[in-house]
Amino acid sequence: MKKLEKLKLQWKGLFETMVRFPITVALLVASSIVMFIITNQSSDEILYKTFISLMIGSLLSSVLQLAYERFIESKKIRLIFAIITILLSFTYFLILYWSEMNYQVAIRTTILFFVLVILFLWIPSIKSKVTFNESFMAVFKAFFTTVFFAGLLYLGVAIVLLAFNELIVEINYKAYEYAANIIFILFAPMYFLSFIPVYPRNNDPVDEKVEKATTPSKFLENLISYVFIPITAVFTVILLLYIVINIMGDFWKDNLLEPILIIYSIGIILVYLLASRIENKFSKYFKLSIPKILIPVVLFQTLASILKIQEVGITYGRYYVILFGIFATIAGILFCFISVKKNGIIAPILIGLSVISILPPVDAFTISRANQASRLKQVLIKNEMLQEGRIIPNENISTEDKDIIVSTVQYLESSDDVNKIAWLSSYNPNDFEKTFGFSKYNRHTPVTDMYYYFTLIRGEAIPIQDYDYFMRVNLFYSPMNSDLATFTVENRQYSLFYEVVDLDEDKNPEENYLVLKSDDGFDLIKLAIDDIFQKYEKLKDFDRSEITVEEASATWENENVILTYVAEHMDLYRHVTEKKYSADGFFFIKIK
Repeated sequence: MKKLEKLKLQWKGLFETMVRFPITVALLVASSIVMFIITNQSSDEILYKTFISLMIGSLLSSVLQLAYERFIESKKIRLIFAIITILLSFTYFLILYWSEMNYQVAIRTTILFFVLVILFLWIPSIKSKVTFNESFMAVFKAFFTTVFFAGLLYLGVAIVLLAFNELIVEINYKAYEYAANIIFILFAPMYFLSFIPVYPRNNDPVDEKVEKATTPSKFLENLISYVFIPITAVFTVILLLYIVINIMGDFWKDNLLEPILIIYSIGIILVYLLASRIENKFSKYFKLSIPKILIPVVLFQTLASILKIQEVGITYGRYYVILFGIFATIAGILFCFISVKKNGIIAPILIGLSVISILPPVDAFTISRANQASRLKQVLIKNEMLQEGRIIPNENISTEDKDIIVSTVQYLESSDDVNKIAWLSSYNPNDFEKTFGFSKYNRHTPVTDMYYYFTLIRGEAIPIQDYDYFMRVNLFYSPMNSDLATFTVENRQYSLFYEVVDLDEDKNPEENYLVLKSDDGFDLIKLAIDDIFQKYEKLKDFDRSEITVEEASATWENENVILTYVAEHMDLYRHVTEKKYSADGFFFIKIK
């Protein structure tokens, strides 16, 4: 009976959540429907943009509902909030609709989502008896309870579907995606919201539900005290030792440490917030000492990142590393001087820095574009390669300057910013060498080295007339004999395979062959793998990565057969002592 009553309470909680967050639930239902369409019919980019806008809207609606419950009594305002949510969701969809889905849009959307999450955490603690730490604890508990329950629910549904498929009748594999859609997009957010209490309005007293939601369970308290805090302490000691040992050397050049420091800082702040309501020796010592350690660690890495800018300039990634370093330093200082109950001040600071990072003209992308364009312009002017707004090719410049030109141009290409710079807008990515006078490849290798990669232009049609068969073949230096394909023409069977004549150490890779043999054991054609790739070495003179079908094709013919290979992808590296060639493509075969 107790289990039945508990189940009834859970369903009652979900129903109350639907009443409490009606716009959120409506947008989640719409998101689930859009995902059903994407799964079942189409993966159109517009549908993905619609889905993203609806999910942003559902989170915004939840934030506004918390604000309404905390500060506002008029029901008219709740209606206005609903209208605002719908209008802003539609506005964001229009922004996405007229934007290309690139990493800039993805990062801005992620930052927007992050800001809404911080608002969701912060609003319950504004001028309230509930602290930011307590609000964070309630969300932490709700989130991991939801993840655990939704994960188990999906696992159970998947097992049932698997059993039905194996024992009764075969079902469409998309049933698993439908189940995931309902559980993780629709049910899980509603279940999560059912754990979020109605926080006291203004200075009202904290009720029992809020107290229960914001108090860590005994299990969670032990987990934080005897697992999270010790692990954090051990990692801190290791990190401090690394800094002390390398402070005069590699520390300032070690880019791999940046992500570790970010993860470390995030972990420290999260554990600090979780430990705020726990009163034991482990927790007290941790809260007393860790902010003082956090400050110098983050300051050192932020300084290292700033120094690195002198070498590679500002990129959006390093912008965010430095920005987070600034936030973590501020947070560490605040944790040292303010009481645990008042550390919610870090929320508006984090929101402010996040908003700054996506709003021009001080956002990550505008700043990085201006910095990289400035670095490129300085090098061009230094080498007299920029005159009257036109780039003049010049091969006779230093390798260091070539590196700067290549790295800045590649960054501007990757961020789609080339056309935003007037004197660079005429640059064609396929004509780098023609524009600057030197190749973007092989700047550091001897002339005996060669590396290049090519891919077939997407959408290029490949003529197949006059051939009997075609097949996909991966070309490489095979260490052993291996079959590739068999086929039949006019009742005769043919086989295509790799043949290794001899792999003695003193022998060369030319003894790796591709052979087409008939069923009577006769070799129709036998090609050394080296001979095949030599047909493509002319492509090394191309200053572009995409090639046409004609350029990607190589043909061999004798009295028995016509054999044509069309390379779809090709990766070739040659050194004085070794060569590593590989290609994916199609063989077209005509038996005479």
